[in-house]
Formats: sequence, C-alpha cells, structure tokens
Amino acid sequence: MPRLGDQAVLFAPGPSPLDECDRALRDAGEDTVLVVDQFEEIFTLCEDRDTRRRFVDRLTAHRVVLGVRADFYGHCTDFPRWSRQWAGPSPPSAR
Repeated sequence: MPRLGDQAVLFAPGPSPLDECDRALRDAGEDTVLVVDQFEEIFTLCEDRDTRRRFVDRLTAHRVVLGVRADFYGHCTDFPRWSRQWAGPSPPSAR
C-alpha cells in the first residue's frame, strides 16, 4: 500500500478470518485502514456462518477496504449491517 504507508494493514481472511483479523489489528493504529484482500475467502474457506458474521461485525468498527471477486458481490449483501453501505465495485485506479 504505497500511498497509505503504515496507515494500512493488508490481510486475507483465509479459513480462520477472526484469527487473521486479530493479527492485523495488532499492527493497526487508531487511524489504520484495514485492507481485506480476497474477501471472498470467508465464503470459500470459512465454513462456519457464525464466524463469518462475527468477522464482518468486527470489521464494521474500522475503516475497511475490501478486495472481492465480482462473482461474490451478491454474497456480501447477506450481511444486514453492510447491505445498506455496500457501494459495489470501484473502477481500478490509474497508475
């Protein structure tokens, strides 16, 4: 994250998203942006629906950027806390 420097922590949720989030938050300051790459892993690798919900609830307390495959956008609206805020895809930024 060259533009954000130490103001961002990048991680992928993997099969244990709560553990990965805890590790990311250890390195996070108050103003840190959590960048969750491959967010779709909470649907493909994490089998427990309650763990998914708790992970999303934990993220809502922070500034978050999600990287998620387009074919999983519909899954993201399954979370009521985010469905009102879901902005959908953003075009890639120019380099």
